[in-house]
Amino acid sequence: MGGVCRESNRGGGGGPGRPIDVVHFPLVGVVSVVADLGADQAVETATVGREGMVGISAFLGAGTPTERSLVQVPGDALSMSTQALRAHLTTADGP
Repeated sequence: MGGVCRESNRGGGGGPGRPIDVVHFPLVGVVSVVADLGADQAVETATVGREGMVGISAFLGAGTPTERSLVQVPGDALSMSTQALRAHLTTADGP
């Protein structure tokens, strides 16, 4: 699949209000998706492992996420640009 690279998945993730440039498909490791509730409160809304994708907002058509992603268990992931993801989805699903 063109536009996919393998990278080490360590440290923090994306955050609300910042455009999603890259999506990640964890091979090994765990990423938490967290929603900020305000007043220094947050709730984990999803846990992503090898079965999922970090950056699902890009898949759903959102330009910027309302949640943030945090790597809980470092590992490896396949990554691709959101531009490559959208191009692939267009060819796979049609216009």
